[in-house]
Amino acid sequence: MDNHGVNASGGRKRPFQFPLLAGVIVTAGLIAVVNEVMKGGQLARSMTMSLPAMDGIPVTEHKRVPISTEQHQTLPDDHQTARQETETKEQPPDQEQQQETKKDKPLNIVLLYGDDWRHDSIGAAKASIVKTPFFDWLADQGIRFAHNCVTTSVCWISRATLYTGLYISRHKSDYPQNPQWYKGWNDTWPQLLKDNGYHLGHTGKWHFPQEPMLFKVFSYFNPYYGAHWYEERGGKIHSTKKDEKGALEFLKGRPRDKPFMLSVCFFAPHSVDGTDEQYFPQEESMSLYENETIEVPVSATVDAWKKMPHFFGRQNEARRRWGHRFDTPEKHQLMMKNYFRLISEIDETSSIIYKELEAQGLLENTMIIMSTDNGLYHAEHQLAG
Repeated sequence: MDNHGVNASGGRKRPFQFPLLAGVIVTAGLIAVVNEVMKGGQLARSMTMSLPAMDGIPVTEHKRVPISTEQHQTLPDDHQTARQETETKEQPPDQEQQQETKKDKPLNIVLLYGDDWRHDSIGAAKASIVKTPFFDWLADQGIRFAHNCVTTSVCWISRATLYTGLYISRHKSDYPQNPQWYKGWNDTWPQLLKDNGYHLGHTGKWHFPQEPMLFKVFSYFNPYYGAHWYEERGGKIHSTKKDEKGALEFLKGRPRDKPFMLSVCFFAPHSVDGTDEQYFPQEESMSLYENETIEVPVSATVDAWKKMPHFFGRQNEARRRWGHRFDTPEKHQLMMKNYFRLISEIDETSSIIYKELEAQGLLENTMIIMSTDNGLYHAEHQLAG
């Protein structure tokens, strides 16, 4: 993987390093990291690379987040102060020994996984007006991989690749109902982690049949598919809030004597296919981007569409979805604002998950990975994804 814009840090090591994989699919690389983490995290611990200061990126306040923008901004300073205080105190031998033992423990892993989320739809990419203060801060604290490509830009194919490290030519899962990758389950990272003593949890989208083996591997398994809103006892719940609830249940209920792997697989910001509105954010988010004008891509023109290859007919799926979302200026604005609102909601939920890790004292021994299954067109060439 090409870590564009990343430089080796020659100064003090930070007490924790978070790889941030923004808008890319993690393929065999995640399998390699998992294998190293099981050996004691030597590969992950050796990642002492950090992004240079990202000057000019505004951290704009979410209007609904319980963790304020000010708190987002002070997180790095808090850790800097704590690090300085630790370094100025001479530690007794027994404390040093405890820290050395802690370093040898396998890392916990938290995967935050978006759906149909473009690489540039994050504040740290400086390419759109989307507000993601938590992910921007995470990118600044860790590593953002900017030169990575999805192998096959289809949700379930990317997910099979994520779990196996294989291209579709090898895992052969061309439809959700045909999970050929299950045949090699023993070589997937969930099974490898389970075999090596990890406590596994999954909450969110699972794009394949729910076979009995999944409930044996995942001690906490809370899957769903295909909507932004769900009926639960007491009323409706948004899928992103459902993910937040599941993640916190897992973290609070996990055994304390085992390393853990938590997958939080958001359905957002994927559209709800077959509906007119496509994107359904939470009511509290509707004020976000209210007074903004979303920039239309320069290639969103009839001429650009006509230059596409002859087999791009009106029945092409990307062309059909463009008609649902972007065929009028008003529709383009509505769809993109709701898409960005869904992303900002994930940013908020992810910050809450982070705060729970912090409350449990897990930050120094937990690797957080943020990625997505694939991106999509936002009206470029008059196409959508």
